[in-house]
Amino acid sequence: MPTPEQKHLNAAEQLKSVKELWSHAPAGEKKEKAQQYFTAAEEAHRKNMDNKCIEELAKVRDTLK
Repeated sequence: MPTPEQKHLNAAEQLKSVKELWSHAPAGEKKEKAQQYFTAAEEAHRKNMDNKCIEELAKVRDTLK
């Protein structure tokens, strides 16, 4: 089972990866919706709520499919 520090790093890595995905997405409704989820993920990460962060990042990925 990952330690809290490992989970936090994992969330940080996912944030970078998803930000890259989001930045290359075409403009439009999907990107705008994904931005809302990404902002929520960043906020959760700042509050060390890594499970919530990862959950929001999954929503970003699903929205951009």
